[in-house]
Amino acid sequence: MYFPSPRTKDEPPKLEGFLEYLRSKDYQLSTIETKWKLINILSRRVCNLWDSDSVRKYLKQSSWGNKRKNNAGYAYRDWCTWKGFEVQMDYYKEGESALPYIPRETEIDQLISGSNPSLACFLQVMKETAFRPGEVLSARAPGVREEVKYT
Repeated sequence: MYFPSPRTKDEPPKLEGFLEYLRSKDYQLSTIETKWKLINILSRRVCNLWDSDSVRKYLKQSSWGNKRKNNAGYAYRDWCTWKGFEVQMDYYKEGESALPYIPRETEIDQLISGSNPSLACFLQVMKETAFRPGEVLSARAPGVREEVKYT
């Protein structure tokens, strides 16, 4: 296997071919962007991507969540494959996401009653119809042909 010398701290990583490699694997654009960003972060913080032990150590000690650590491990594994060597990364158990806060109906009613009249109308329609904000704003009364301007 060919291992070029690691870069110095001042030298930026040479990752031009890495983008082409990710595109050739038919990843979605968002996946390519995420992997690109993670490899850039690892190269800036770890400084030597050729040393997989230092990357493992960094991921283990970082304050990232376990999903982010796993994504960084996957991105690093792709980078290693692109460079021509295989590496096994640690898997971090992904905990369950906390449920979002859902206010009680009385709290929603208090919010609506404390708002100005136009916002209160908007919020009341959203509450009663379960429309999204854009749907409420684009809704028109039956028979109205011209667009209503909301101010």
